[in-house]
Amino acid sequence: MHPTHVEFDTILNHFLGERIAGRPKQEPYIESLLQNYKIGSRLQTEDGLVWHYGQAGATGITAAYRRRGAASTIDGRSVTNFKTLGNTPIGSYTIVLTTANLYAVDYWAGGLASIFPTGVAGDYSNDNPRMIKSSTAGDGTSITLTLYQPLTYAAIIPTVQDVYCCRSPYASVDEAVSVPTGDCSIVGFSWMPVTAYYYFWAQTWGLCQPVGTGGDMGIAAGSREIVFNYGDGTIRSAVAGGAYGTHQRAGYLVPRTILAGGGDEAFIMLQLDP
Repeated sequence: MHPTHVEFDTILNHFLGERIAGRPKQEPYIESLLQNYKIGSRLQTEDGLVWHYGQAGATGITAAYRRRGAASTIDGRSVTNFKTLGNTPIGSYTIVLTTANLYAVDYWAGGLASIFPTGVAGDYSNDNPRMIKSSTAGDGTSITLTLYQPLTYAAIIPTVQDVYCCRSPYASVDEAVSVPTGDCSIVGFSWMPVTAYYYFWAQTWGLCQPVGTGGDMGIAAGSREIVFNYGDGTIRSAVAGGAYGTHQRAGYLVPRTILAGGGDEAFIMLQLDP
């Protein structure tokens, strides 16, 4: 059985990125003032590395931080509680939400909508968590979300039901030093300066060599797990770093090391988003 045109396009998008109609191809290591791909698009280059498409935030990434992990700067207000507007039938790919906010087109694209129809308190068996394909601009009254998968709730979802939405982590990405200490997650590496609000590909998986916090990687026996120093996006050993063992995981150390080895810059297998 041959793939349908839709399935074939999905396969291509998974490897080549979901390009916006009429926009040119954008390679890694190149920034763009205009958006060429959907936020969060996945790109797998022929060298085996995996990238995801994002937009820089208000700070961007300066030259001094191009070899450090960049942080998602969507904040707590990006997780928003909406209410449904009108009834939503079973099998629908769209859902209308009440909001006075004048959101831009596709503000929520690539994010997640968690839909909670009325039910028994504490019973989440009828939840409909769905990834958001696109969203309309806010008109002061409502927005419409288009979902990748249809709603399968056991009955029509009535009006005034809770829908919690979280934006794509790639919707706003800045250098780690620009964000308050400890409250942001690293989403990838740009390997180049990125201008505020420009669009770029962030490496999220594969071999790389970020800047190290200190010379502790590979020194302690079994010290293979590598984590981020959230304050500046550098990396270090989860074991030798002591308290750093509780920090966000970056991946594992690739080169063979001995107890007296290690170094402040090391090759790792980055493992953020495959």
